Amino acid sequence: MEEKNRDRVENERIDGAAEGSAEKSSGPESPVPADSVPAKPSGSGRLFLKVLLAAAVLILAGCAYGWYYWNLPEQQLTRVLKSADELLAAKDYEGASSGFMQAMEIDGNDLRAIEGYLTARMEAAAEAEEKAGRDIPARARVCALLEEIIAFCDERAEGTDDAAGTDHTASAGSSQEAASAQSTVSTEDTGTATAVRASAEDTGTVTAIRSSAADKLERLRKEIAEDYESVKCRTEKDDRSGHVILTDGTEIPFTWYYDLVQIDDEYYPLADQINASLQSGKEAFFAGGQTDPSAGISGSGPVEEGEYIDYVGEAGIYSGDGLLSIRMAEIRSSGKARAGFFRGKTFRLSDGKELTLADVTDRTDSGLKHLAKKKIREWFEQEGYTSVPLSEVEDYVDDTDPRNLKFYVAEDGTAFLVIDQEAPFFAAAGEILEIPLN
Repeated sequence: MEEKNRDRVENERIDGAAEGSAEKSSGPESPVPADSVPAKPSGSGRLFLKVLLAAAVLILAGCAYGWYYWNLPEQQLTRVLKSADELLAAKDYEGASSGFMQAMEIDGNDLRAIEGYLTARMEAAAEAEEKAGRDIPARARVCALLEEIIAFCDERAEGTDDAAGTDHTASAGSSQEAASAQSTVSTEDTGTATAVRASAEDTGTVTAIRSSAADKLERLRKEIAEDYESVKCRTEKDDRSGHVILTDGTEIPFTWYYDLVQIDDEYYPLADQINASLQSGKEAFFAGGQTDPSAGISGSGPVEEGEYIDYVGEAGIYSGDGLLSIRMAEIRSSGKARAGFFRGKTFRLSDGKELTLADVTDRTDSGLKHLAKKKIREWFEQEGYTSVPLSEVEDYVDDTDPRNLKFYVAEDGTAFLVIDQEAPFFAAAGEILEIPLN
């Protein structure tokens, strides 16, 4: 009985399998396995995608804003100033100067940048001066740095004056004026308003730094000048020679020039001052009675060709023992008439002062006159000079202010008293007397 039941169950299984196979083969399409069909996302999956997309958008927006904020001028300025301050604290004055200059490129009126720059430059100057010691070229470079600082302050003062439309001076600026300047502008006017505020506030630290730089420059220039024993010079010829047509049609060439001596020493701080004084002598020569050479020639009657001469020529330059002494002769002639004049100058290098004969001989007025008359008598006797009466020369010395006596110093240190045709008794002598006083 059990065996029959097993046979029946087995037959049913086989029959069922056969029917299933027949259904698969006879159906219009074969069914797709369930595990090969993609499942549609559930509700929780879709929500996750939306959150992820929103997060990506927020991240991108945050990055964009961060980039924008990072590059805002005020943020750049803050970073640059912080870096420059750190360099200044580390005594990297050149690096700090560059940093503060970069800050001013972002905002030219930012007082933190301006004051930081000036402070760095002043510290650099102090450091350079300490290293320079007594070396003149090195100290001259310090002077150039101080001049740069002063020029920067002056340019700022001019710029803020123009922007504000007011007349601020370097020393002006009370807190009341500053408040008034700030109250007259709108906070939205970032150009003129900032300039006006800077102009008002600059009267504090910036002005103090400029004043300090000017004081240091004056002291340093004085020290450098005092160390100079001699200077190098050059001569520049201003030649205005040409031809003159006389009333009868005769063409006459004339000589008309001036040998201008100029100090040519890049480290001597008073060169411009002394050169200007020497330049004035040349200008006075060309602006004098011979300004129109044709007048001097045509008014003198017949003149042989080439005889008209009018010039100041270099005769000698001595620089030593802290002095610069220039001996120059001025010659004027027209036809047979001839005149000789002396145009020398002597300067003290320590302060650029033009010296008198009293300064060089270190004598009182009366003592100098006594010395001059004594030396004139000795020279006349020694040279056998008789063309000019001795008594007239002595009277000339007595009647002349010692500060107006002409002289020069030679290379051996000898001071020479010079008497030329500007003396009334010398009109016909036609020469220049040079009498040693030592």
